[in-house]
Amino acid sequence: MREASYRTTALVGLGWLVTVVAAVIAGAVQSAGEQTCDDATSWCLTPGEAAILGLALASPILLAMIIIVVVLAGPFARRLPSAPLAGTLTAVVAVPVAGALGGLVLVVAR
Repeated sequence: MREASYRTTALVGLGWLVTVVAAVIAGAVQSAGEQTCDDATSWCLTPGEAAILGLALASPILLAMIIIVVVLAGPFARRLPSAPLAGTLTAVVAVPVAGALGGLVLVVAR
């Protein structure tokens, strides 16, 4: 059985993360109509400002997912013959692992 390339596996996994983040940002920025803050009782954010704020708040989780993809790319590339499959699986596994690590940090910090 032929091994997948580590570099290609890591790039596919990172590419999935970038694609999903870009899709979420694009969906948040698009709005059906103009937003006005005239009737806001507290602070008001445009969709673009909310996307930037969300990206800033999610950056530790995104960094954890990037590190997890890079670490898991090696074992997945050795066990699977297809780099796209191995990279996709690393990205899929990175999401719950990063979520579990985030939950663990919250429990320990408490």
